[in-house]
Amino acid sequence: MLSKGHLVEVTREDLVGEYIGQTAIKTRKVIEKAKGGVLFIDEAYSLARGTDTQDYGREAIDTLVKCMEEYRGNLVIILAGYTYEMNSFINVNSGLNSRFAKKITFPDYSDAELLEIAKWMLIKQGFTITIETERAIAFAINQRNIKGDNTSGNGRLVRNVIEEAIRKQSQRLIDSGDKENYHQLLPADFGFIKEQVNIYDLLNNVIGHQ
Repeated sequence: MLSKGHLVEVTREDLVGEYIGQTAIKTRKVIEKAKGGVLFIDEAYSLARGTDTQDYGREAIDTLVKCMEEYRGNLVIILAGYTYEMNSFINVNSGLNSRFAKKITFPDYSDAELLEIAKWMLIKQGFTITIETERAIAFAINQRNIKGDNTSGNGRLVRNVIEEAIRKQSQRLIDSGDKENYHQLLPADFGFIKEQVNIYDLLNNVIGHQ
């Protein structure tokens, strides 16, 4: 049972110093702050990036491993990151693999789930969504979401699609002088061209019948 139960979320920048000896101090300060609760390290694999002797990420790893033993029973550490990178990271220190016996892999969001995320984000920002716009968003997501490819970014992909569409909308409104419909995104803002959709559908049908 944890004595406090609070959450401390950090990244590499919060743990790694710029010169010898600073990293262990920074890491221990973070651990002391998280003691009695949960320490969540996002993109933990970045601690082991590169082989440069001037990179002090591995010093942070060594300190984490040592403190896990010291505060065993009163500190939970969660390491998060992309599956492939984390599989490599967990083996850079012999103590990591044994101390992180529980590993959970979260599947990528489906296109339908990403669409729901996009709709939620747009509504939260005050945009109205028509059926045509929803189809355009679905099209944009489908074209960019490559299954099993970390670079697509899942939720980040949705944010990029939306931000790009908003930039296009802003330019469109400036060019047209429209000052009324700033709350509405059009299919064209998402790069949606009806003729393209028909071509893709046709190609899919041809491939499916071969």
